[in-house]
Amino acid sequence: MRKYFHSIVLVCAVVLLAGITAVQGAATNEDLAKSNKVFERVDELIGAERLNEAVTVLKSIDAQSSETIAKVDTFLGEIFLRLDKPGKALEFFEQASFSTLDDARATLGLAKANLAMGKLRQARSHASFALKSDADLIDAHLVLAEIANRVGKVAEAEQRFADLKRSRRGSEPVSVAYASFLSQRGDTTQAMEELRTFVKRNPASPEAADLLGRFYWEQGKRKNAYRYRALAAEAFYEQGNVFRGGAIRSWLAANFPGAAVPSPVQPAPEVSEPLPPATETPEVVTPAPQIKKANALPPATLERPQPLPLDQNTQLSTGSGFIVSGGRFVITNRHVIDGAGKLAVRSGTGEVREAKVVGVAEDDDLAVLELSPAFPEEYAISFSRMDNPVAGRSAVVMGFPLAGMLGWQHPSLTEGIVSKASGIGDDPNTFLITSKMNKGNSGGPIFDRKGNLIGVAVAKLDSAKVFEKKGHLPEDVNIGIKISRVLAFLQRTGGGDVSGGAAPKNLEELYQAMLSKVVLVVGEVQ
Repeated sequence: MRKYFHSIVLVCAVVLLAGITAVQGAATNEDLAKSNKVFERVDELIGAERLNEAVTVLKSIDAQSSETIAKVDTFLGEIFLRLDKPGKALEFFEQASFSTLDDARATLGLAKANLAMGKLRQARSHASFALKSDADLIDAHLVLAEIANRVGKVAEAEQRFADLKRSRRGSEPVSVAYASFLSQRGDTTQAMEELRTFVKRNPASPEAADLLGRFYWEQGKRKNAYRYRALAAEAFYEQGNVFRGGAIRSWLAANFPGAAVPSPVQPAPEVSEPLPPATETPEVVTPAPQIKKANALPPATLERPQPLPLDQNTQLSTGSGFIVSGGRFVITNRHVIDGAGKLAVRSGTGEVREAKVVGVAEDDDLAVLELSPAFPEEYAISFSRMDNPVAGRSAVVMGFPLAGMLGWQHPSLTEGIVSKASGIGDDPNTFLITSKMNKGNSGGPIFDRKGNLIGVAVAKLDSAKVFEKKGHLPEDVNIGIKISRVLAFLQRTGGGDVSGGAAPKNLEELYQAMLSKVVLVVGEVQ
């Protein structure tokens, strides 16, 4: 199913690239009112993900005025965003913003493209500026909420969602984004209730129904998963989105053989390339060129994250990790790779490497993976920036929580403090932090605000068990393995700047600096 959709997208990309020059080279006069009607049609086609048709309509526009040219560039940028090519989208949005400096839609496009590339500071700036031009841009609010969430500013994100839910009651994008936020913060029950309530009031809401169905599938509730994903497929078809409807239809047919599946209300557009066979082997990943520049800028996020060379039809386990030793190895938790067969990792910048286990610690929940080939040297966290935690200092967990539901492309941060420099029962090898963790954070790095690595995320204190034994609920407490245990495991020495020296980074700076160094760890469950 994913391969089918990917082939359609590639066809659209070929058509798009062939048509850009024709769009920008037109130079005849055309009435603005007629152009606006054409642009409305383009907007509808992009919303239905009929991208090749949208390009055909754009090519028919004779763009001479700066306003018309800017609109064409803006729509081309939005098409490239749909094609998961934010770098190319950024070029068109920049052209549009130069042509008309007050175009809120182009500015919003800049925010979305920068967010997709992990450039949070730029994304926040553009989203804020877009709202000054048009305070009703829901997507600009959602960009700011996502940035706040990604860097661990949970209260700020919650407040923005609360304001949106009051002022944009009945908005599907708000409901879906809020449910995803709740799930990432560990409250899947409330996330599902949000979606159930919304779908009940708005049954023709495919995104909300689809996400709810996927939550049910994750919980093993097949009947409800079928019900809501089938509802989503019907709604997509009704909206003319045959791609999304067809993708869900294929999933339903594969997982519920013999059951009724929705059919498109209109024929799908013809495809000019043959579809790949269902048994096609995973795409071979071409390694990124080695970069050996002194004082180089942080590596850029790829236009499209490289595909994982794993069987997507088998059960996959996920966790987090970080790169060390000149880019050759990854540290993660032992329990992340227990029971896994073939392994792969993907950096926060989207680059993939195959991995194999080359060592596990006897006394700690640690494992080391060797990568093939190695990442560039600057992707590794230097041993000189590693030292043990100090009580009261910042503790920033970075990783891929709940990756199976919320996407495998971008890591997120949660911030708290080191609440105790030793673990449960004064265990000298672990420490306690208030930073929130969820499933998938395991194995990820714990930094302080200066960018020093102080530990490895390993576990969340089971509040229910503590309540059962102690009769009270503890504060949110999570457990990290001290970095000294990692250094001992690797037979290395550290020496971070934990107590002073370098100035603390803000969360967006820390996120950008560490994006290439943190990895998603994925394994095929045997």
